[in-house]
Amino acid sequence: MKLFLRNLIYIFLGKLSVVFHLKKPKIIIFAYHSLGDDDWLYEISYRNFCTQINEVKKTRKYIKLEEIYKYLIGETELDGDYFCVCFDDGYKNIFDFADKIKNELKITPAVFLISNKSKINRFELENNKELLDEDEIKYLINLGWEIGNHTSTHPNLKNLNFFDKEIEIINSKQLLEEKLGIKIKYIAYPKGCYDKDVIGISRKTGYLLGLTMDDGIIDKSCDLLKIPRIGVDKSHGINIFKYIFLPLNIYFRALVKHIS
Repeated sequence: MKLFLRNLIYIFLGKLSVVFHLKKPKIIIFAYHSLGDDDWLYEISYRNFCTQINEVKKTRKYIKLEEIYKYLIGETELDGDYFCVCFDDGYKNIFDFADKIKNELKITPAVFLISNKSKINRFELENNKELLDEDEIKYLINLGWEIGNHTSTHPNLKNLNFFDKEIEIINSKQLLEEKLGIKIKYIAYPKGCYDKDVIGISRKTGYLLGLTMDDGIIDKSCDLLKIPRIGVDKSHGINIFKYIFLPLNIYFRALVKHIS
């Protein structure tokens, strides 16, 4: 019943956004996790993923995080509406579809990696799925995927003391850079959890963008370390998905999260 009511609200607010011609966000960042066919809420089939991406491509062009950063700092301008795709956690199953994603969908997403796989907080991760290995990550880099940090062990950063927050945010960046031979410029906070210390450490560490699970509009007034994303999961069938990134639904989700 709760899901049914949520979907009705999404459809209603989405249609209102269209009827009243509300200004659409120039940039939308979608946050995905896993591609496959099991019953985990955050795993969707590749077929549904394709349907969603092709729906967005009807009205938006693909943009990478690097281009978003340049726009936000005023280095470049953007003509039209854009979208970006991220995968959090770095599950091995996304590698199975990497070539198809580039060749069929013509996009090169960003993937946010957990650097210390041997000490992952599986309780916070909520699964035991296998993660990408180093060779697979390097293959994605060669395809044009962007690589970001998702901390060392995927904790709830808000629950850690300041010292442990530094370890999760700083050491993980250094480890990924050493292993992969690239500069890690972006961080996605696990489950979108952050506080002022997390933001301060991330800024001090030199991340260009910090990605949250907040609901909001991406524009030049945004704090670069608090960039909002829209989470997509199994409950977002195409008839719901096409509305979730319209303005009134963004504001509705932000209100619900603020109240709760």
